[in-house]
Amino acid sequence: MKKIINRLRLFQDYFFKKTKVSGLPIELVIEVTNKCNLCCVMCTRKQMKRKIGLMNFALYKKIIDEISAYMELVYLHGLGEPLFHPNIFKMISYAKQKGLSVGISTNATILDKNKAQELLSSGLDYLIIALDAATADTYRKIRGGNFDVVVKNVKEYLRLKRRAKKSPFTVLQFVKTEANKNEVKRFRQMWQNKGAEVIRIKPVIDLLKEKGSREKTFSRPCFYLWRQLNMISWDGKIVTPCCMVTNDEYPLGDATKQTIASIWNGPAMVALRKTQLNGQWKKMPLCQNCTYPQPSILGKLGAFIVPEVTIKKILPFLENLTAGKFVIYD
Repeated sequence: MKKIINRLRLFQDYFFKKTKVSGLPIELVIEVTNKCNLCCVMCTRKQMKRKIGLMNFALYKKIIDEISAYMELVYLHGLGEPLFHPNIFKMISYAKQKGLSVGISTNATILDKNKAQELLSSGLDYLIIALDAATADTYRKIRGGNFDVVVKNVKEYLRLKRRAKKSPFTVLQFVKTEANKNEVKRFRQMWQNKGAEVIRIKPVIDLLKEKGSREKTFSRPCFYLWRQLNMISWDGKIVTPCCMVTNDEYPLGDATKQTIASIWNGPAMVALRKTQLNGQWKKMPLCQNCTYPQPSILGKLGAFIVPEVTIKKILPFLENLTAGKFVIYD
């Protein structure tokens, strides 16, 4: 009930344009590591200037303990492959013990049989397996990895999942771009009825264009600023507002020294909300260059009413039904 009330408070604060909100964030991305073995064409990681590292479990525990009373969903990934973290399964289990729903996104390159079994036993709620191709050549162009290894790993994971009859809710994801748009049908056929809950054909969201290269208009302020925090960096020193931030361009605070609740209503976040409400977003490259879709007012209401993990499960089906034209948020 407390989390339902929290969601309604956030919607009320958004609707009445409050810059300092009474509710606390629903969703949080925790970058357990920014280490990755691929270089995907659509990923902002190539612009990253931060050091490569792993989140200390003590810091992770501090964050989870702080947010467990109000947060609904934590994503344990960022600009890296979460399965590289040696404590990833311990991290998932700890968040579950604290009553949180947990999701990760993996490229499956190191998802061997042992990791698959641990993943299935960890209590994970939501798993995205990012594939983006149906052939080795296209996979190499988009992701730069070994397609055969990935396919083998995913098939083994799905076999174990079917046999164990366990969660997580699994999404096989295909981000549709010019490079792979001709493989959508083949991708569906390749993975149909193999054990995943949904095959997701996701519209590409361009995060890489140079500043000032496009025009963005907001009919209402960006609702993400009233709903979620996109990422805490692996060292905890940078908390960012959204996925448009790759480095430390718009730091909201330091999770090693501050609580997430204090950062949520801290000076930097309040200033961002004021910028949106005053229509001054064009002065900020963060907002001016944003390509992220904003939902309709009904979509926003639904996003504040429906439990977070439920929305994540519904969204791929809606996208598939409308050929990618219906996007609430992600």
